[in-house]
Amino acid sequence: AVKNAHADISKFIQMGDASCMPFIDNSFDLIISKEMLPHIPKDKLEKTIREFIRVSKKNVFFEIQCGRNKKELELMYQWDRTHKQFKTPRQWNSLFKKLGYLGDVHYKVLVTS
Repeated sequence: AVKNAHADISKFIQMGDASCMPFIDNSFDLIISKEMLPHIPKDKLEKTIREFIRVSKKNVFFEIQCGRNKKELELMYQWDRTHKQFKTPRQWNSLFKKLGYLGDVHYKVLVTS
C-alpha cells in the first residue's frame, strides 16, 4: 500500500508498529482505526489502544469486527482466521473502560448466527 500510494499523499504515509508510534502526544486531530484491532496480537492490544489515545488530540474512532455471542464469534473465526481477537461488544467496552477510552466505537457484526 505504501509503495502504491498516490504521489500527493505518499509523503504522509508511514509503515510501523501501532503499539509504539513515533509521534509526540496529541499529534493528530483525528485517528480512524477501521477493522484493525481484531488483528492485533493479544500482548500488544492494550498498548496499541493507549497509543491511539496518546497521539490523538481528542478524537479516535474505532470500527471493530465482532460477534455478539459465542456462536457468532466461532463463525467469525471460521470466516477469517487472521483475526487474533474474538470479542463481543461487551468485552470490547469493558477493555475500553479499563483503559479510560470514552470515544466513538462502531461494532460491525461479520457473521450472524
